[in-house]
Amino acid sequence: MKNRIRLLLATLVIPIATGLFLTSCLEDKGYTDIVDEVNSSNTIVSFYGSGGTTGTQSVQLTAGKDTVDYELHISATSSHSLGKDITVTVSIDESVIAQVNASIENADEKFTLLPDSVYDMLSTSVTVPKDTTETSFYVRIYQYKMDKSKSYLLPVKINGVEGVLVADNLGTAKLAFIGNVLAGPYTSTYTLVREGNSPQQLSEDPKALEAVDSKTLKAFAGYAWFGNSDIKFRFSVNSDNTVKITSDPDAVKAGITIGPTSGTTSTYDPLTKTFHLYYEYVNGSGFYRKFDEILVKK
Repeated sequence: MKNRIRLLLATLVIPIATGLFLTSCLEDKGYTDIVDEVNSSNTIVSFYGSGGTTGTQSVQLTAGKDTVDYELHISATSSHSLGKDITVTVSIDESVIAQVNASIENADEKFTLLPDSVYDMLSTSVTVPKDTTETSFYVRIYQYKMDKSKSYLLPVKINGVEGVLVADNLGTAKLAFIGNVLAGPYTSTYTLVREGNSPQQLSEDPKALEAVDSKTLKAFAGYAWFGNSDIKFRFSVNSDNTVKITSDPDAVKAGITIGPTSGTTSTYDPLTKTFHLYYEYVNGSGFYRKFDEILVKK
């Protein structure tokens, strides 16, 4: 009898084993109770797939969309047919944030709770139908309201009900939104060389570096002089603190291709939080614009 129960459990746990939790399993007391035929009428519910539990799950939001509905999956595991719908509630467990932050040494990388103005729980009641072993629900993220320079955590917890056990190690989805700590206001001083003109010394204070994602920033190119909101570039720091520069899609739409100035190497100094960037482009009239810019974080 025990072998039959083990085989059935192995079948029902497949959605977990094939999801993101390849290194984790239902090792809590509820699982061993069912396997050993103790309280075998119980059902275990857990997250699987696109929610992190034993670790955090970095959420990749769709670029260019103000609002994203992020899908989470819940599984119901039992040694027998469910026989009835299983309904549980979900809530936000803020206490998890301190547990996660305890293992993070760098203060800039610690998480804060995702503000409730940035998300909506589309439903706090989740039902696994009796004729299946899983279901899904959504958290709506208003990413246009999010400060992408900060890292946020949204811990979504399954709450137990009578006759249902919540897996100890798979009962909370830790959704992580990784910010870019390099984003924010900078002072900018730069030399602009325009074809047929003497070099010009210009400055901007502050100049905003906006986070595109956890590694990429974007900014205006020479806004103090040109005032053109389409001319933007993107850049990211390599492992050796050199900087990669590319065009922003807004610049590409305007027919502008921004890239590194030939023969130069842009750099970032993490000690002084200073960028030294060399970049250039050719405008619509065919004239080059070259920039030698120093950005210091405020």
